Amino acid sequence: MSSYIQNHKAAASHADVATPETKTYYINVDSRFKVDPRGPDTDFSVKLTNPIKNVSKVRVASVEFPNIPYNVSEYKGNNKLRFETNSGAEILTVVVPDGNYTSEEILNYLNRELRPYFAISLDTITGKTRIFPINGTTNFRMLVDHEGRFDARDADYGLGYNLGFRNRVYLGIRESGVKSESVMNITGYQYYILQINGYDTLRSPIQSGSVIGMAKLILDGDLFSVIFEDGRNMLSYVYEFYQPIDFKSVDVKILDPYGEPIYPHREPMSLTLEVTSIMQSHLYERQRNRMFEIADS
Repeated sequence: MSSYIQNHKAAASHADVATPETKTYYINVDSRFKVDPRGPDTDFSVKLTNPIKNVSKVRVASVEFPNIPYNVSEYKGNNKLRFETNSGAEILTVVVPDGNYTSEEILNYLNRELRPYFAISLDTITGKTRIFPINGTTNFRMLVDHEGRFDARDADYGLGYNLGFRNRVYLGIRESGVKSESVMNITGYQYYILQINGYDTLRSPIQSGSVIGMAKLILDGDLFSVIFEDGRNMLSYVYEFYQPIDFKSVDVKILDPYGEPIYPHREPMSLTLEVTSIMQSHLYERQRNRMFEIADS
C-alpha cells in the first residue's frame, strides 16, 4: 500500500510540473522608449530586449492614446477659406491657425477674420451655417477647399466641409449669402486605425482600396484628454501566424479613416499586446505544418 501511495504521489508531482502547451505574455509598448527618440509618437518602433520565441498569435489588449491631433490644421487641409469676386480676383483668404476648436471658437475666429467683408452665423435649430456679405460687399464666390492637401476627396476635403458646405464653389449674392447643406461638425474623426507590424485582422474599405490594421480606436473622449481603449470600446482581433515566429519588435502606426498617418505629434502613447507562445514541440510542429497544408491546397 505504501509503495502505491509513493508512486501515486510521484506521478501527481510530475503532472504538476508538466510543461503547458502555451504561455501568454503581456507586452507593454510605450512610445517613450521607441527606437528613434526624436520621432513622432504616432509612427514608431520598439525593440524587445528579450524576443519571445515560437509565437502563434497576437492580440491588442489595451491602448492609452492622447487625443491631441488637431481638428483644424494645415496638415489635415482644412484651415482655409477663400473669397473672390465673380471675375476671380481675390477678396479675402482666411487661414485658421492649427488647433483644437469648439464650434463656438471656430465661429468667433472666422467672424473676426472675415470682417469687414463677410460674417458667418450658425442656426442653432438646424445646425447649419450661413456666410453672407456685409458693408456693401458685392456678389462673390467662395472656395471651400482652397489649396487643401485632400481637396480631391469626396468628403473631409476642407474647412468648408466641416462648416456643412458640400459643394466646392459657391456663388453668393449680397442679400442672402450662402447657406450650408449639412450641419456644422468640427469635432474631427470618430475613429483611428491602429496598425501593428502590418497585421491585417481589420480591413476598412475606401475608394482606392482598403486600410488594414489590427484595431479600431473609438475616439469617444474629450480633446486634449487620454483615451483608454480596451475590450469595451475597442475593436481588436487576434492575429494568428501560419507558422510560429520569433517576436522581436513592434512597429506602431496610427492612421485616419483614409489610411493617412495622423498629425505626427510627440506626446507619449502606450498599448498592451497579448502574445501567445507555443511551449510544447508537438503543438509547434502542428502549427508549422499548417503552412505546408495551405500551400498544397
